[in-house]
Amino acid sequence: MNYQTILLWFAGIIYIFLLFLILLKGRNDKTKIVYSFHIMSVIAWTLGLSFFYYTQDESRALFWIKFVYLSGSFIASSFLHFSYIFKADIKVPIIKKYYIYFPNILLVGLSFFTPFAIKEVIIYEGTKVFTFGRLQFLWEIQFGLYFAYTFYRFLKIQKKHDTINKMRIQYILIGTFIALLFSFIFNVLFPHLEIFKYLWVGPILSLIWLIFVVYAILKYRIMDISIAITRGTLFGIIYLSILIIPFGIAIFGEDALAANLGGKWWIFPISISILIASLGPGIYAKLREKAEWTLFTEQKQYQETLVELGKQMTLTKNTNELLSWITRTVTINVGINYTRIFLWDEAKKEYTFRKGYGVERRKQYDIKLNKKNPLIMYLCKKNEPVLREEILNYFRENDGEDLAKTKKHIRNTGAELIVPAMIKDKMIGFMTLGMKKNKRIYTPEDIDMFKILSSQAALAIENAQFHEKVKESEAMLVQASKMSSIGQMASGFAHNINNPFNSILVNADYMKFIITEGGEEGLNEEDIKELEENISAIMDSAEKGGQIVKNIMRFSKPGTGEKKVIELKEIIKESLKLSESKIKEVKADVEMEMDNKIKVFGDDIQLEQVVMNILTNAADAVSEKESERKIFIKTHKDKDKAIIEVKDTGSGISEKDKERIFDYFYTTKRNAGTGLGMALSYQIVKAHDGEIIADNSEEGGALITVKLPLS
Repeated sequence: MNYQTILLWFAGIIYIFLLFLILLKGRNDKTKIVYSFHIMSVIAWTLGLSFFYYTQDESRALFWIKFVYLSGSFIASSFLHFSYIFKADIKVPIIKKYYIYFPNILLVGLSFFTPFAIKEVIIYEGTKVFTFGRLQFLWEIQFGLYFAYTFYRFLKIQKKHDTINKMRIQYILIGTFIALLFSFIFNVLFPHLEIFKYLWVGPILSLIWLIFVVYAILKYRIMDISIAITRGTLFGIIYLSILIIPFGIAIFGEDALAANLGGKWWIFPISISILIASLGPGIYAKLREKAEWTLFTEQKQYQETLVELGKQMTLTKNTNELLSWITRTVTINVGINYTRIFLWDEAKKEYTFRKGYGVERRKQYDIKLNKKNPLIMYLCKKNEPVLREEILNYFRENDGEDLAKTKKHIRNTGAELIVPAMIKDKMIGFMTLGMKKNKRIYTPEDIDMFKILSSQAALAIENAQFHEKVKESEAMLVQASKMSSIGQMASGFAHNINNPFNSILVNADYMKFIITEGGEEGLNEEDIKELEENISAIMDSAEKGGQIVKNIMRFSKPGTGEKKVIELKEIIKESLKLSESKIKEVKADVEMEMDNKIKVFGDDIQLEQVVMNILTNAADAVSEKESERKIFIKTHKDKDKAIIEVKDTGSGISEKDKERIFDYFYTTKRNAGTGLGMALSYQIVKAHDGEIIADNSEEGGALITVKLPLS
């Protein structure tokens, strides 16, 4: 058995393996079935040529070489048939199949029943040679025209379809060109030049073509053609080295090897081939890594940027800011047209559009999808980034009824890639990515990177949403605390408001008396003067009552959270107005030592609430004392901090209460307190980058210290 036969059988085994690979991936897919027939023709060509080399009988060799060339004609016909159903997955009419395969029937008759295709095979000095008949040119015309027309069809299809299928067609065209070049040189040109020694090379090198096309058919997540060519070229160099060096030894050193090793001379070149093959993978991996880094520096850089983005996302606590950051970073760094993010809306029970960035190629509709939508169910099931074509192929093969609806939803988002954000089995949202500006496809490396990014984004979004819910709850508690404080001081407020109202009533009644007493004689100067005094008193009382109501209304409104530069003395002043009724109710005296030049940066309403909570607690504490009910307020600076100290003459804070004074719902006032005041004061001061400390003074009463950064 010669080395050509061994190599051809080896190639045939690889072709058969690829055939089973395609069939196992989808027997009912028409594209795969037709291409399987195409591979069968290639297998027939390869194994037929192996039998041609194996046999030593001229008549059998003539049969097998005719079989080889007929297989070649079926290769051309089946490839043309494949071009009709590629992507469309449609059934080709019988009449069209007849036209495609009719020349093959003629060539069968011409080859096996006449000598006009191949006349004879002669074995001359161990080499088989054959002569073509007068009509062999018909085979060459059929073979050449069919492949030329197939090329034309694929180029035409390429213009109409999306990026993924364009990339598939590029694989098919490049692979086919490689195979045609080898086939033309070794199986058409060389035989016409009466060089028959290298017929076996065509099927061997055509493996490259078949691998290209099989990859294009089976892979939805097809790699960028530039990467494939780079890898293919490097692989080809290694592969050819494994072939050429040993076979160069075999071809040019056959006589010398046979003289020294006898009939087993072929073991030496095969051993050399095995040695080179064992070193090949390591060399290939090193060269591939360097070549791809050089070619795809930009892609590697944006992948590194997105990895860094994933690390930083959890630091953002605002959902809108986080979504803006993600969409902007992805769109700019990956170089795509636009990015959109949809999040689950618990209130509406659907996924709604939340944030987008970039220039969209078409009008994007405001789609809303619930959990029972086929696309959403597929994304949840898939649980990883999916290409548009991959989604559509799934629905074509498994769920044709929902195909039109899914197409519409994907078209409305303009997505080339959809990235679900999952936490365990729950999809909190998904991101849709448009086409890359450089028209390249999303590579498997891109998809793996987005899979990692989506997990990090899901956690970051959930964290931001949780943080916002906590802030909303705190805001509600702050408002509840305000209302509770107003309720507790309601009697004092009522007293303060009643006083000016009573004054108004008394002065108005006296004015009525003066006017009545004047009678018909009219009012004298003294009466007019008294009326003016009463009017002034009424106006003062009305203004005082209005100011009290205004203060209550201002305090009771929800805070805006807006921070500005404010004078600390104004915070103390407004807080005293709010707690004045409570302080007067317990008959406490207030002493102050103020630095009037201190300014801080913060929310005045929130800081007023903190001071008012401290003052009302101090008033409650001194109310238990029989004598010396005093509250001391002091403001001063300590380095870069503004200090507020509120000290009372109460009984102080117990060690047990010190540990829990800032806990929510903890109170020492029995039924009178809500347990919110000091807990919320702690949160407010903390939000202002400050510190609040509860302790006892040397005299024994409570001492509350608030430290805030100076403006």
